[in-house]
This record gives sequence, C-alpha cells and structure tokens, in this order.
Amino acid sequence: MSTSPQTLNTAARNGDTAKIADLLAGKTPLSQDQRNNALIVAAQNGRAECVRLLIPHSNPQALDSRALLRAAVNGHADCVTLLIPVSNPKADNSRALLEAILRGHQSCVDVLFGVSDVQHVLKKMERERLLRFGTCVLLPLEVDVHQRMEVHKVRHMLQESVRPEKKLLDPDPPPKGAANGPAIKTATDIVARKTKKKM
Repeated sequence: MSTSPQTLNTAARNGDTAKIADLLAGKTPLSQDQRNNALIVAAQNGRAECVRLLIPHSNPQALDSRALLRAAVNGHADCVTLLIPVSNPKADNSRALLEAILRGHQSCVDVLFGVSDVQHVLKKMERERLLRFGTCVLLPLEVDVHQRMEVHKVRHMLQESVRPEKKLLDPDPPPKGAANGPAIKTATDIVARKTKKKM
C-alpha cells in the first residue's frame, strides 16, 4: 500500500517538514512521481526547507526541471537558488528565466541570469513583443547589445495597446518642430541607437 499523494503534497504545500521527514522515513513506499510532485509543490509555494529536504529523494530535472520553473514563476528566489545546482536552468529554452523576467521577479532573474541561455530568451522576448510585460527587471550590462537592455525602460517604449502586432515607440522623441525620424521597430534597434549616441 502506497502513501496518498495528497498527504505528501499537502505537507509540501504547508511547509510541514516534520511530516515530510516522517513520510520519507516511513515503511510505506513513496513512488518517484510522488516525490517529484511534492518537490514541485514545495517550490511553487516557496517552502525552501521542504525543497531542501526533498531534493535528495526526488529528481529535480523531472518534467523539464519543473520545480525550478514553478519557483521562478512565483518569485521564490531562495527555492530557485537551492534548485539551480541540481536542475537544468536551460530546460525548455530557459523558460525559468523568461518567466522570471516577464513577472518582474528581479531576485530570481539575478540568480538565473548566469546559468541560462540569455540570448535565446531576449530574442524570444523581442520577437514576440514580450518586453511589454517586463515592468521593473534590469538585466546585467554584459557582453553585447542584447544584454544591455533594461527591460523596465523598454516597456515604456511600447504603445499602450498590448496587441503583439504593435510596434515599439521611439524612446527619444525629436525636439519640437523637428522632423520625425524612421520608426524603430525592434528593441535591438532602440538599444543600438542609444549605444551609438554615447560613442
């Protein structure tokens, strides 16, 4: 007879480390799926001590490192930090970093940035006009133009409409009475233009 998955998941959700320890040490066997799901539930709810307890008994890379993804989605940087060494941050095209950026979880972005495929994430955001959701996240000023993008500034370059076909607005409107320049279509164009002005 196996332990009810609800029992372990409830303990993980509520942060009941004592109950989890009893279940893990008990005579009633826990399936691999039960342990994996409990880790995901704990990460999703920010139960860092439960995550720490469950990691040795589960597979953090299961389901494209879903535990890491759920922690990032919900802004639990402590859980993200615990899971990074045993997960694959680049799983599902570094979706954990993407979700952290879109949801404005700066602390999660900070710990995921150095271990994710940043170029892929930023190109996807630009391609799908997802930068409009990055309300307050700053990306480290490293390597090239893409990684110099400050998402909270780019957001204000977007039109009010959230329709994906809308184009970015020029962040530097011309002086009063001056002719308008060509429309800027991508975030890369905007950053490249700003960089050129500073040179």
